[in-house]
Amino acid sequence: MTNILDIVPELQIYKIKTSFFVPFGAFAFLLAIADVIIPNNADLILLNSRPGKSNNYYEYDLICRSLHIGEHGEHGETLECFYYPTVTCFFSDQSSNCPDCRFVFVSMEKVFLNFEENYISSGRANELRGKMQSYEIELEELRDQLSESKKNFLFMQEQCTASNEKVHKLAKELNHIKMATQTGELHDFQKECRKMSTCVQSSFSIMQNNYRDMQREMERLRDLTAQCYVAIKLNEDSQECDEMSSSLCVKEEFHDYVVIVKRYPLDRLIYPLIDNIYAMASIMNVKITVNDIHEVLKIDCNSGTAPETVCLQVQFKRIKARNKFLNNQNKLQKCETYGSVGIYEYEESDVKKSLYHYAKAQLKSYGFASVFARKGQIMAIYDRKAASKPIRIHSKKQVDRLVKQYK
Repeated sequence: MTNILDIVPELQIYKIKTSFFVPFGAFAFLLAIADVIIPNNADLILLNSRPGKSNNYYEYDLICRSLHIGEHGEHGETLECFYYPTVTCFFSDQSSNCPDCRFVFVSMEKVFLNFEENYISSGRANELRGKMQSYEIELEELRDQLSESKKNFLFMQEQCTASNEKVHKLAKELNHIKMATQTGELHDFQKECRKMSTCVQSSFSIMQNNYRDMQREMERLRDLTAQCYVAIKLNEDSQECDEMSSSLCVKEEFHDYVVIVKRYPLDRLIYPLIDNIYAMASIMNVKITVNDIHEVLKIDCNSGTAPETVCLQVQFKRIKARNKFLNNQNKLQKCETYGSVGIYEYEESDVKKSLYHYAKAQLKSYGFASVFARKGQIMAIYDRKAASKPIRIHSKKQVDRLVKQYK
């Protein structure tokens, strides 16, 4: 449908509900509409005019107009009728007669005009037509580009398909290569495992041989240990025999050369013990040298009677020196330091008593269960539960050896 503003560009139209306003002298635009819009031999429904609210406009209502167009497009007779709005009711009954001349119309059609609310001038319309043409040209170019892009896309899609097929083929080849590599590595690993198994078997055989050798060596060491134990036992027995023989010899040799010094002040006791004998001999004016004394021992013969004193056992080498030392003991009574000291001849009971107390004091502190005297012999038991055989004590050196053994 042609826009009325393109036909009558200088006309301003304002649409208000079912009516519209046209300026004075602008009625000709309706005829122009009829020429453009209405088909041949058609009736046009026009507008009835009446004064509007403004002095510059007429208000038109919907009524009829007959337009006859010839075969060659020329305008025929035109019938123009104008009515007030009251006449419009007649046309609502769809009458085919003109309300003024009663002309009978063959057909009547309604024309609905399309008015734009915004006014567009012819220059603006030409500008828009130019832009539309440029847009159409640009659209054609874009269509050509789109067609070319589609062709390129199809070509690239074909290339992509070929590339995917090539990648798939290469992936298969790579999988074959990986499988071959893994197979080779598996064969190498199996070879290495066989080598390691051979090495392990040989090492196990060597270890078995070494184990047998070690067992034989352990048996030999057990035999040597048993022999050493027997030898040590024999050595200890021989030492005990030597000590017993030496003690017997000493008893036989020095039995008459031994004296016992009792109640010797503990605060005056010095070491070595022989110096205490030299001090007492000096007070008694008895000449005693190192060649006169064989041994000086501290014994506990008076344990419990004089806690601040000790007993000394002196073995002389010569009987003469022993008698001098024993006979001049009365000179010690005049000395304030040694006034309580007494010198007595050797008695067997004193020696046994001192050895018993020494063994009991030493062995009890190192786990021996019991130290006792039976029938004139000193005995020691290490463990009652194990029913160990009692050990006979012969000397203080034997006690010291037992202490080192069970320490």
